[in-house]
Amino acid sequence: GGGGSRVVVTGVVPGGPAEAAGLRRGDTLTGVNGVLMAGKTAEDAAALSRGDPGTPVTLTFLKGDTGKELRETLIRRELKLQSATAALEALPRPGPGGGGAPLRLGVVRVKFFDKGTAAYVREALARLGEQGAEGWVIDLRHCPGGYFNGGVDVARLFLPAEKTIVYVADRNGIADYYETIEDGPEAARPLFVVVDERTASASEVLTGALADNGRAVVVGRRTFGKARVQTLNQLEDGSGLAVTVSRYETPAHTDINKVGIPADVEAECPLEGSAAACLGEETLRRGGLLGGAAAASLPSSLPRPTAAAVI
Repeated sequence: GGGGSRVVVTGVVPGGPAEAAGLRRGDTLTGVNGVLMAGKTAEDAAALSRGDPGTPVTLTFLKGDTGKELRETLIRRELKLQSATAALEALPRPGPGGGGAPLRLGVVRVKFFDKGTAAYVREALARLGEQGAEGWVIDLRHCPGGYFNGGVDVARLFLPAEKTIVYVADRNGIADYYETIEDGPEAARPLFVVVDERTASASEVLTGALADNGRAVVVGRRTFGKARVQTLNQLEDGSGLAVTVSRYETPAHTDINKVGIPADVEAECPLEGSAAACLGEETLRRGGLLGGAAAASLPSSLPRPTAAAVI
């Protein structure tokens, strides 16, 4: 995370323009329309890459296998992508002998946040709850962020009423804050969030809200640390200019920019493996499963601004 970061490709859409241009998993994106990607996030790269269908975008990238730098101009196409997936996973129930019925966890994997993510997650929670999910795992590994309000709205699903989700500040201090008005549909069932060093931006809004309100156990590695809200302005020559317009703070008034959010439980959770498999017996117990009591990381009542607009 932070200023020494690189944008490494974790996957491309089969049959999409990037695949046709030769971009593959493991390649490093070095530029988008002339804007260097050093110190940028995958969210920045995605924002610069987006545009109207039929218009060009130029990418420079280092091949992961040869180290050779390539420059390719792609023609944008409209692609329909699913921002999240969900499934019920059964784990061996920890304990003496390991016998008995398996532990059933609803695992929600968020690849990125868009305007439809929260609605999808809400539906998935209802469906998996009916199937007997005993707890939830939100998998935010390699999630670069995306739609800011998507992270906020997913947090609402898991938090009780009158909880701060995130503060937004400008150069004059706290300007706005987002909070819950009513209990979310899943404000009580045990909850775990799995993160890594590429969990960024809107993903960190969600992680910070759940962690600071004592609602979830965060598992994995320290997150990326992107807490700046930027607008990306397209210039006449096709390049882009990123302008920071505000910053956000977690409910405990922590500015995580270039610092990230530490995991409550440090664990190596390779992206190829199941997020649920990262949860050991002590972690499950800490989260309130297996007869343990969920331990809040902070008091339930956090400081709130005296003058701000509730969004």
